[in-house]
Amino acid sequence: MSVRDTIRRKLPAVMREDGTVSGVVPDLRLVPGLFWIIVVMGGSLMTMFLYSFVVDPLAGDFTVTFEHYRRFLNEPLYQSIMVDSVVIALKTTLGTLVIGYPLAYYMVIHSDHRNLLLLLVIAPIWTNEVVRTYAWILILNSNGLVNWVLVDLLSVVDSPLKLMFTQNAVVIGLIHPLLPYMIVPIVAGLMSVDVSEIEAAKNLGATKLQAFYEVTLPQTTSGIAAGATFVFVLSSGAYLAPVLLGGAENNMIANFIGLMFGRGQNWNFGSVLAVIYSLLIVALFVVVSRFSNVEVSGTTAIGGDEE
Repeated sequence: MSVRDTIRRKLPAVMREDGTVSGVVPDLRLVPGLFWIIVVMGGSLMTMFLYSFVVDPLAGDFTVTFEHYRRFLNEPLYQSIMVDSVVIALKTTLGTLVIGYPLAYYMVIHSDHRNLLLLLVIAPIWTNEVVRTYAWILILNSNGLVNWVLVDLLSVVDSPLKLMFTQNAVVIGLIHPLLPYMIVPIVAGLMSVDVSEIEAAKNLGATKLQAFYEVTLPQTTSGIAAGATFVFVLSSGAYLAPVLLGGAENNMIANFIGLMFGRGQNWNFGSVLAVIYSLLIVALFVVVSRFSNVEVSGTTAIGGDEE
């Protein structure tokens, strides 16, 4: 008996008359992933959400209360931390965009170097986060590379600059590993731009800069929005960089959530911070999806061959 006959005999509901397998089997392949998303992740998120509305789950007191949310609204410290986290995330997103867009454009135009540049761009992701962060400490501290160049080599300043334990140090430490998340979507967007539209704009008298702003940039809005979303979400939840590069004065929301679930043993308030942070991320997705729904079509892409 052949394998096909065995399958037909054992699973008659999924085997068609022509011998092909119906869509039930591919649907069954989704079960592990759906279980992980719905039960494991969804269950943990729902538990955290419920914990934010009870008195003290660790003590077995599950009385419903809004006191933890009132605490967040009445204590400026936590609101300030939330604002600082958003500011750092926005700075990181803007920094990756300013650095990433020109680099992505260069990668698309110069296709010969694209693979090498893409490898160099993605390399920070493969580096251990602790090693990468300590490398930035060696670069930014008072005796580091930057101050050595400014003070000893170029004599631009008389004394070392305070670069460590600042908000900008955190931003720099986050831009480095998150740059690929901005570049890759922009590269995908640039490669879908129709070259004929750019040439048509130039034939109508537009300069290269005008053609870029009028034709290329609008068609890469979706890539920019996708990259900005990735970078904002990942940077706003950063944990290690704020601790090592920012110090105690530049902690972010993830640090306080970890503190509440760890040494603080205050799972209720930690859940409140996590819920508010999650709602902030959802709001970001809603805003981005409403303002970045751009349809891009073309026959010949930048850096591609004509069909």
